[in-house]
Amino acid sequence: YDSAVLIGHRLAEASAAGALAWLHASAGRNIQARKWLGRLLAETGEWWESRAAVTARFARTQLFLDELRWDEARVELSRASLRGVPDRWPAQKYLLALTETDPARSLDLLTQIDSTAAALPPDAAGAGAWAPFVSIARSVLFARVGSFAHSRDALDDVPLTDQDLHLGSQLIRMSKAAALLITGDTSRASRRALKLAAQSTGTPRVLIGALAIRAAAALRAGDAATA
Repeated sequence: YDSAVLIGHRLAEASAAGALAWLHASAGRNIQARKWLGRLLAETGEWWESRAAVTARFARTQLFLDELRWDEARVELSRASLRGVPDRWPAQKYLLALTETDPARSLDLLTQIDSTAAALPPDAAGAGAWAPFVSIARSVLFARVGSFAHSRDALDDVPLTDQDLHLGSQLIRMSKAAALLITGDTSRASRRALKLAAQSTGTPRVLIGALAIRAAAALRAGDAATA
């Protein structure tokens, strides 16, 4: 971003600011995300602006979701065009999964994800920084259509090791802990959430989710004071 500002490269400047806003918003650092969005230049109709604005629109969508402003989130996401940046499709599908409530459209989204993944080189959809977002999107969509077994299985699409502590892996671990809670395995859900909370102090979205899972597990165990 600083280099782009220094040389006056407006496309790189807008792309970097939007990308940084999305990184912060996806991690739950919403104040920082808004600061980066505030650095975006006003659009003037240049040919590249739609491409540069994609991740900024993702960030705004996530911020709207965090404020439970569902309709505004859907409108903002609908404005995000992947023309020129097709590699951003996992983030788009992840946010579409979070905003979609209709079972029929959820099935259509699942088909789109699987079709896109099938067109990629072998194992490409299950590797890299975007892979966890695809996995979580599929899990959410399967849950929307009532297929909870497939929803849990989708979280295993991305293999994790104890050394994987990036945001995507943390989000998957949080989803797995929540799945344990839903199926009634409160003790394991609580243990996993406790470990996750200790690892995610710099990632508010994961930290808050882990604490919420621990609270729900404590309530189910009759421990209102801990909850």
